[in-house]
Amino acid sequence: EVGPKDAPDALFADLPGYGYAAVERSAKQRWQQVMADYLEIRRNLETIVLLADARLGLTVADHALLDFVAPRIGNGSVKMLVLLTKADKLPRLKVDAALTEAARVIEQYATDASDVSLVAFSALRGQGIADVAVFLRAAVRRT
Repeated sequence: EVGPKDAPDALFADLPGYGYAAVERSAKQRWQQVMADYLEIRRNLETIVLLADARLGLTVADHALLDFVAPRIGNGSVKMLVLLTKADKLPRLKVDAALTEAARVIEQYATDASDVSLVAFSALRGQGIADVAVFLRAAVRRT
């Protein structure tokens, strides 16, 4: 929960089963089903934050997630923030290339009704933190 202790105005959920997890395949598959149900059914879901390593770009798992949430992103019922993490590990030209490629992929899912943002992010250097704060604060205010 985020916000005032007596009246939080946002709740963040870290969904298991997405990306790397050192667990048995059957456990990961159960988690993926829980995540799929959450993303499809949860009506008060406002925003999805997708973290992708800038060095790797959007992976097969990221594409699968985008395919799954495309209807909700496309109709504007759910906002999306894509963070290309570890931007400090790449030279600026490669960060720009990663942003361009991610934007190309995201364009396939976005419509005029969509609210999708893409940010190069580095916790180490503080890069993108202000952009993320602005996006999330605006997302909370719209609810």
